[in-house]
Amino acid sequence: MTLEQLDAEVIVASDIHLLNLESPRGQMFLTLLENLSNPVEYLVLNGDIFDFCFGKSIFFQRKFAKLGTALSRLVANGVEVVFVEGNHEFSMAQVGWEGVQFVEGVTKIIQTKSGLKLALTHGDLLLNDPKYRLFRNFLKSKKTINLAAKIPGPWLDSYALKHAKVSRSRDVYRRVDHKKVVDAAFKWVESTGAQMGIFGHFHIPYAEAMVMNGADYRVFCVESWERPNLLVIKQGRPLRTYLDQWISTGVWTFVEPKAVLK
Repeated sequence: MTLEQLDAEVIVASDIHLLNLESPRGQMFLTLLENLSNPVEYLVLNGDIFDFCFGKSIFFQRKFAKLGTALSRLVANGVEVVFVEGNHEFSMAQVGWEGVQFVEGVTKIIQTKSGLKLALTHGDLLLNDPKYRLFRNFLKSKKTINLAAKIPGPWLDSYALKHAKVSRSRDVYRRVDHKKVVDAAFKWVESTGAQMGIFGHFHIPYAEAMVMNGADYRVFCVESWERPNLLVIKQGRPLRTYLDQWISTGVWTFVEPKAVLK
């Protein structure tokens, strides 16, 4: 079956949490990349693409080499590929993927050829929790990174994946204050100068709108990859699409994002 190519200006994937590229998610994601080309302007990997990746390590460079090759091919074909580092990824700028733009800071601004300005962030720092920020800064500090570089890659991978599994098992007991998250997202996007912001991390499909200081703002969160999905900008419109439908039918279908807060 021939798979239809995705026609959109911006494609955003987030929180895939790949364990490896041989998994169903890994194979589906590689299939997606093989079927992308112009006129896609931006492919944004908005953090936590991996359950764990340490870009400075040769082990991880080899483990995810096929993905890097696929992304570099897209860059060579005229697609701007942006990788916003999430809280499960470290030193990604050193992974060696030619042409990929790595973002280690909080925000990346992109602008489409039509003039649409988008703010991007992984989302783990939106709530600006002092304890979490301190913990994150410690994990991503030069001292910690240099120490991690001395640990054999397979050992580091095994430990990190076990830790991530334990952390995820606790998620069901954590309650998310939706209003607090969305208010923080609006405050963030207003500060960027963009009027549309896209984030991930929370695995909740927020699609909210607000008028602030006379301006219209919209914020969107990419859904969990419990069902593989993308948030796309198609002819200036934000839409959601699902990879299982595309794989089964060969055709892309799109749905309008719905607000979580009423």
